[in-house]
Amino acid sequence: MFEHIRIRSRKRLVGAMVAAQFLALSAGGFGIYHVVQTKLGENLRAQVHRQHEAVAMSLSRIIGDEYFGGVESFSPGSRGWEHVRMLVQDTVLADGAFACVIDSAGRAVCHEDADPDSHPAGIEGGSTRVNVGGEFVEIGSLVLDGPAHATLSVGGEMHFLTIVALPAVDGRLVVQQPESGLRGQSAAITGGIMWMVGAMTVVLAGVAVLFSSLIVRRYDSRVDELNRNLELQVVRRTRDAVARLHALIHGLAQLADRRDNETGSHLERICAYSCLLAEAVRDEHEEIDDDWISCLRLAASMHDIGKVGVPDRVLLKPGKLDEEEWESIREHPVIGATTLEAIHEKLGDDPLIDMAIDVTRSHHERWDGKGYPDGKSGTEIPISARIVTIADVYDALTSERVYKRAMSHAEASKILREGAGTQFDPELIEAFARIEAIFESIRRGLQDAESVPEAGDAATRAAA
Repeated sequence: MFEHIRIRSRKRLVGAMVAAQFLALSAGGFGIYHVVQTKLGENLRAQVHRQHEAVAMSLSRIIGDEYFGGVESFSPGSRGWEHVRMLVQDTVLADGAFACVIDSAGRAVCHEDADPDSHPAGIEGGSTRVNVGGEFVEIGSLVLDGPAHATLSVGGEMHFLTIVALPAVDGRLVVQQPESGLRGQSAAITGGIMWMVGAMTVVLAGVAVLFSSLIVRRYDSRVDELNRNLELQVVRRTRDAVARLHALIHGLAQLADRRDNETGSHLERICAYSCLLAEAVRDEHEEIDDDWISCLRLAASMHDIGKVGVPDRVLLKPGKLDEEEWESIREHPVIGATTLEAIHEKLGDDPLIDMAIDVTRSHHERWDGKGYPDGKSGTEIPISARIVTIADVYDALTSERVYKRAMSHAEASKILREGAGTQFDPELIEAFARIEAIFESIRRGLQDAESVPEAGDAATRAAA
């Protein structure tokens, strides 16, 4: 079935490729035709101008040297007029072109079969303005050192003119070519080219069908391999980007933590304790998997970022805090969560940021509902926050701070067990009890220095 689908998909692909190639070839053919036609038209006009120059110069010499050597006047009915008329009449030009002689009075001698309204003189006895290099000038006022080229619109059709001087009669000799004649020449030539291009397009399309089919079959496996490699690269680059992001966030969290913690490995221990405890209960919670634990590791490091908003005089004060100072330090979960919520608004839904908000806001909530800032209780508290709470309190109890000495592992474990069902999730405390030896091992491995055990006010201050 899947192979059948693959074959049909391949056929569609080949068909699409052939259609695209045929369209491309057709477009290319029409483009070539258009370019050839344009260039051919330009070349034809240039060639016609050269031919008409030769005809005009030849007629000019004949009229000046032979016919007007002894002619006294050039007027209708005169011998000179008849000589010019016969000369012009005998001049054969192709594709509708004709010659015309205009005297100084605007009178014209043209072919007998030429349309009198189409020659440059326009109306007998009048004058004609022609376009020379973009300027409209009277034919009679042209200053001619040699052949001049001009255009004239007659009845909506463009005519191309070659004009030379006739000093013998104080007139002008005009050889005129309608654009329709040039189009006829161009069509005769380009018609053959179009047939050739069409035949080539059909042949190339047939070749494209064959080669496209062969190419698709040949590279099916190659495409599959490239796709697999691309997927691996995407996974690798995504993993690298996430790793860099995690390192950056962890560094920023550690920077915030340095304000009230003198042990450089505090965050590493919190993250390690949290992941260890999550692993211990993952079978009882379906949401806990490898990705969830990976997010928890980083979210745990951000649990106290809100302390950047707590004054140093409160955060670093040795000894007990007064009521106002307690209120100040209890603001840090809201400050941290609000900061992360601002990031969430810009970033959108993200499992890491969502979990970090839960952990930051709720890691000081209590199982019995007497915590802060929201007074949540039981399973209302996100399990990520319940886990980090235990990890944070254990580390606070077993670490030296400016206001206390460190407790021993045994003393800290006892306090945690006594808080089951009141401050802590009893299920998590049971899991802690099963793996507390590993907690002790991690503490010894990551803690900067062991201190002399002294309870002081550690239990009270640790909860802050």
